[in-house]
Amino acid sequence: MDEIKISSVFMRETIAAILQKAIRKRGYEVDLNLDQIYVDYSDDEMHIQLELDVEITGDELWRLVFG
Repeated sequence: MDEIKISSVFMRETIAAILQKAIRKRGYEVDLNLDQIYVDYSDDEMHIQLELDVEITGDELWRLVFG
């Protein structure tokens, strides 16, 4: 099993921007701050762990959770 830890500011900000853009395309206004990314992978499985902060209004959260 291999492991990757992404902690550089540039990569974290780039990945956060991509995630934020994908969420906003669905109509949700959120701000993401990605702290760490850990990836464990083997031949047929991948486990991704994200440490992130999200700023979102209560209404947006309910809409996101309950559709």
